[in-house]
Amino acid sequence: MDKMTFDVLGDVPVIEPDNWCCIADLSHGWVKIQTGGVSEIMQQRVCAAAIGMVFDKSFTIGADNKSVPEYDVTAGDLFKYGAVIQDLLLKQGVSIMEMATVGVEVFGYLSDLIPKRREVDEQTDFIEAEGAA
Repeated sequence: MDKMTFDVLGDVPVIEPDNWCCIADLSHGWVKIQTGGVSEIMQQRVCAAAIGMVFDKSFTIGADNKSVPEYDVTAGDLFKYGAVIQDLLLKQGVSIMEMATVGVEVFGYLSDLIPKRREVDEQTDFIEAEGAA
């Protein structure tokens, strides 16, 4: 994924997060929204957080040229971060529905970055087999 497209913002470059802990936090939040552990409001916040995590920080928005803030992995407050991003995007005219749609696309992109257990197991088997040769 190299860009997100919004009706009012156009194409926004996507960057891979520097710290993958944010992807783990996002995954945990995603599980909570899929299992009914949070309200619909929090579901929207998770989508907004996903967008913020990959939003190229050099791309500024609005008349005051605001940058999207980084996710604070030390705080780990996914829903608070999502609220900040949601507020910023709403002020630019991005609709709730568009945030949800783009957020789901971003989540798919981010979840594909994390190695799956099978991939790790296969890599371990390969290394062990190579060492035995």
